[in-house]
Amino acid sequence: GTAHYAAEQYPDKKIRLLSLGGCVGCDYAEGTVDYCLDDLQIKLQSNVLAPEELVSMCAVRKNLYMLQGSRDLQRRKEYMPEDIEKLMALAEKSFDDVIVDGGCSVDLGIGLGALIYGGTRILVVNQSQRAFERHMQKAQVFLPLGIQFDRLLINRFVSRHFLPAEKTIRESYQFSQSSVVIEYSDYGMQAEEDHMALDHLDKAYKQQSSVFFKTLFQEPMQVASVRKGLGGYIKQIFRE
Repeated sequence: GTAHYAAEQYPDKKIRLLSLGGCVGCDYAEGTVDYCLDDLQIKLQSNVLAPEELVSMCAVRKNLYMLQGSRDLQRRKEYMPEDIEKLMALAEKSFDDVIVDGGCSVDLGIGLGALIYGGTRILVVNQSQRAFERHMQKAQVFLPLGIQFDRLLINRFVSRHFLPAEKTIRESYQFSQSSVVIEYSDYGMQAEEDHMALDHLDKAYKQQSSVFFKTLFQEPMQVASVRKGLGGYIKQIFRE
């Protein structure tokens, strides 16, 4: 995906992939990923985690450094958005570019922190009406936190008369600029099963996605703009 493309196109850069969607992540990573976010939790929350420790815990594939998300269902509920703010600040000190998979969960501090403290935000959607309805529910959280998406990517697109077209989807998600469409790939499950990047198996996918990634990395990345006074609202979301 994005991280593999960036690593291949910019071999002189250290690229960091963080899986912060509330799940393990790295399903498409080649090689073994030994450590996860939970291995850093105590030091991270105690403010004693050093940048070099963060680097050493990553699985490395050439210039791409990967860290899995939380493996423990109970422990992943213990993270707060400010933990992710600290993690991303440390990553920015050690890497040229940091790419974050923020997932789709806003009721976990991991995912919400990724959305709040990320820079350029890309909303990845599909043609599912249920997915759109879930997004609209989450929009009730996005607005008070000042979370806005910079780009819309329609993934696994299938051109059928009974499925919404690109324009319909873009208008539903209230995007005025054009979206990027990546068609459905028959190799998706194989890529996940074999822990391979999909663009290594599907040439059509690689061609479509590379156009988007090239445009994305040629543009200046947005710096996270965090609205002041969010602490009280965040505490309401995670109140016991």
